[in-house]
Amino acid sequence: MGEAPGHRGAAISGVPFTSSAILEREWNDPWGAFGPDLGYQIPGEVTYATEATATMVWRGLSETCSDLPLPLTWNAIPFHPVGGTPDSNSSVRRGDLHFGQSYLEWMLDFAPNATVVGVGRAAQTALAEMGHQAHAVRHPSRGGKAAFLEGIVGVKSQLSD
Repeated sequence: MGEAPGHRGAAISGVPFTSSAILEREWNDPWGAFGPDLGYQIPGEVTYATEATATMVWRGLSETCSDLPLPLTWNAIPFHPVGGTPDSNSSVRRGDLHFGQSYLEWMLDFAPNATVVGVGRAAQTALAEMGHQAHAVRHPSRGGKAAFLEGIVGVKSQLSD
């Protein structure tokens, strides 16, 4: 569970933690869920093909969790946050998290047996305020890639116990 769609990624692709590069280009996808052969098409002209968080998340998951089923990804709020410009990532505000709760509840109901991992403080806050138990990992942006990967490996090790 992420925070919100990034302006270079899910705000364009519509898929949490993805960018047009992840959907449309060849990369080491152990699940076979993405890539040029699957017919994904990004509407309109894409200014940004890659998005740093999406790249770090999928590269990290493919390196550490390829033996697990394809992760289901979602965000605490399903839309790009307001307050900034469309070509930047704004901070997620409490009102944004409140707005996203019904969507988040729907997703949690959709996958009731899923192991939920909150990626970043906003996702963790949204889940906690709803009373939902979740693993917490560092968001990979702003120097957090190593801590994110460490957190994912820690969650995976708890799944095998």
